[in-house]
Amino acid sequence: MPPSSSDDEDEAIFQSHLRGDSSSSSSPSPPPLHHNFFAPPFYNRPPTPLPPSPSLTSLLRPSRPTTPDSSADELEPVPRASPKVPTYEYYGFVLYLFSSLTFLMYLLWSYLPSPFLHALGIYYYPNRWWSLALPSFLVMLIVYIYVALASYNIGYLTLPMSSIETIIDDAANIATIDGKGRMRSSHKKRERMGTGSNVHDWRTIWSQGTDAVMDVPLGGVCEVLYGDGSIASAQKAIKTHSLPSNTKTYDNPTALAADPNVDLIVVSVNVATHYDLAKPALEAGKDVFVEWPLGRNLKEAEELAEIARAKGGKTWIGLQARFNPGLKLLRSIIDSGKVGRIMASSLEARISNFETWASLKYKYFAQSGIGGDLVSIYGGHMTDAFATVLGEFKHINSLTSIQRPTIDIMDGEKVVEKGLKRETADHIFIQGTLVSGAVASLSLATDKPFPGSTALVWNIHGDKGQLLITAKNAAINIHELTIKFSDYESGNVEDVEIPKDAQDELPQAGKNVGRSYAAYATGEGYPTFEDAVLRHRLVDAIQKSSSTGQRIALDI
Repeated sequence: MPPSSSDDEDEAIFQSHLRGDSSSSSSPSPPPLHHNFFAPPFYNRPPTPLPPSPSLTSLLRPSRPTTPDSSADELEPVPRASPKVPTYEYYGFVLYLFSSLTFLMYLLWSYLPSPFLHALGIYYYPNRWWSLALPSFLVMLIVYIYVALASYNIGYLTLPMSSIETIIDDAANIATIDGKGRMRSSHKKRERMGTGSNVHDWRTIWSQGTDAVMDVPLGGVCEVLYGDGSIASAQKAIKTHSLPSNTKTYDNPTALAADPNVDLIVVSVNVATHYDLAKPALEAGKDVFVEWPLGRNLKEAEELAEIARAKGGKTWIGLQARFNPGLKLLRSIIDSGKVGRIMASSLEARISNFETWASLKYKYFAQSGIGGDLVSIYGGHMTDAFATVLGEFKHINSLTSIQRPTIDIMDGEKVVEKGLKRETADHIFIQGTLVSGAVASLSLATDKPFPGSTALVWNIHGDKGQLLITAKNAAINIHELTIKFSDYESGNVEDVEIPKDAQDELPQAGKNVGRSYAAYATGEGYPTFEDAVLRHRLVDAIQKSSSTGQRIALDI
């Protein structure tokens, strides 16, 4: 008997592999497959057995078909899902040859000189300008498509940051929660989530979401990182800060405001949450203290002041610079007539905190829309101190500018974000006339003061004398002042001693705050939300004057 060919041997081996033999009957069966809807199509499935590669002689033999036919074979038919001949590999190889030939023709068309082509008998071919134009056109088309898709995604498909759907996808049920806490199910039914407050029970909501996607709402992220607003979280804070064990806890601002035993609610957190926390307290008629700024903008400040007027609760804003003993002394010196009629004043402040870097917790100083930046916070405290001594502005011209477009964000000694784009001004210039008729100029910038000089220099010029006020730090609402007086007639220069009080025993950052609390306790001249609205109007006028280039008249 003649020896069998290699393709016949391969065929026998392959069919034996498909059918199996008696020796393998005792082997354990493969474990059952568990269907996973989230797995790829062939995930965790046994590979389909493939035949051995056919020999060259079997491929060239015309009498044998390249695709097995069950009617022409007495052996067990081969499943068509496992073709004997790898047909798709042939297609791929032909496509590879065709693409290589096409690219070779492109190179010959582009780079071979015309005489060489003519020598080959090739006289007709497209203009070689197209060899450069076509690739360039295709590359630019890809760029345009990419830019168009990116613009469409950002302009139309990207949700606003205020949306609760910001970092979740359409597959989750929680993506349909509206601003009132109602959730729409897949059957368009609405369900009330929570207890009527703005605080959601994210654990309950997550249980209704899509487990495989694990969608995490922005509010839920904040609760995990900074506390979930629950009673348990509040009790943990009591232990952390060593508060009395009978300290009462709340899980939302509305519950706190509804407690009849609460007389005063203090809001001293990031400015972005001032409005949401103060509003329930004001609507409940509580006395409310809010750290400056009152809100993110003038609109929020006016709305909170309007609610306070309607409900009758006492309001108190954290403009503590006016309680600085140095400012009170300046006001008394001017009222005494010692300086004479005030003609002009100039104030220059330099803040090195946000020059080239900022702490991670103050990252929002460089971000617009939050309401906490150089103009609103430092500018608000500075102009309030200025107005406490010299009176309010009547007209202003201002200029705000970004001179350092990027800033590094630090967490301790580590740079956590390099080159963050600065969206808020780092230089502020204000000029204007006061209600008294004096002219004024203020400058505030994130720069280091000149070596040997102070961070704050304030001159007040009268027709009888001059006052020079300096401070080691530009935060006039926190740091102590040094005052000198120059008398024009005698030519004498004297140091003005600032009196001490009981609050000087406190840490530096708490001295003026303590004086503010003492004024509220005695009811003696503490600033209210009406004062906050007045200061917000000035901050708003500074920004408008800078953006329009116009002189702004203030409604005093």
